Amino acid sequence: MKDIRVTFTDGTFLERTISSSTVVSATVERLTLNTTWPSTKTVGQIASVQFYELVRFATDDFILEIPRIGLAYLTAPVRVVNDDD
Repeated sequence: MKDIRVTFTDGTFLERTISSSTVVSATVERLTLNTTWPSTKTVGQIASVQFYELVRFATDDFILEIPRIGLAYLTAPVRVVNDDD
C-alpha cells in the first residue's frame, strides 16, 4: 500500500502517496511523499495515519443482513483498482 491519509488533531487531513521508504533503524522508517509537507503541521499534531487502496465492487450481488432494528451489515466483494486501470 502506498496511499495514505494523515488526519490532524484539528480535524484537517492530507492525502499523500509514498514515493519511497528507507529503513533508518529497527523502529524508524523514513517515507518520501509525492508532494511537500505543509510547514504549519508538526508530527505532534498527527492524530492518525491510515493506509488505503482504490477499490471497486467486484459484483452486483450484495448481502444485506439486518439482525435487529437499527443494525445492518452489508457484504460487498471488492477488487483493487491498479493505477493503470
